[in-house]
Amino acid sequence: MLDVQRHVNRLAREIAASRAHRTAETHNENYLVLTGQEEFTNPHTGEVELDTNNWEHRWVTPDGSVYLTDDEDRDPNVLRVANRDDFQRSPVRKRR
Repeated sequence: MLDVQRHVNRLAREIAASRAHRTAETHNENYLVLTGQEEFTNPHTGEVELDTNNWEHRWVTPDGSVYLTDDEDRDPNVLRVANRDDFQRSPVRKRR
C-alpha cells in the first residue's frame, strides 16, 4: 500500500508541474501577442531575446546588430548590409 501511495503522490506532483509549465507558457504567449513581440534565440550567444513580431525573418551579428525582413531571399550577408557578412538567422524560440 505504501508503494502505491508513493506512486500516486509522484504522479500527482508530475501532473501539477506539467500544468504549471503549460499555464506559464500560455501566459507568456498571451503577453507576446498583446505586446507585438516574439522570442528569438540568438545564434551567437544562445540567449533568448525579445524583438518585434512585425517581420518574418531576423538576422543578428556577434556584436548585436539586427537585420529584419519579410523577404526570405534577402540574405544580409549576400546584400553586404552595412558592409558585413557575419549575420546569422535568429530563429523563434522553440516551444515545449
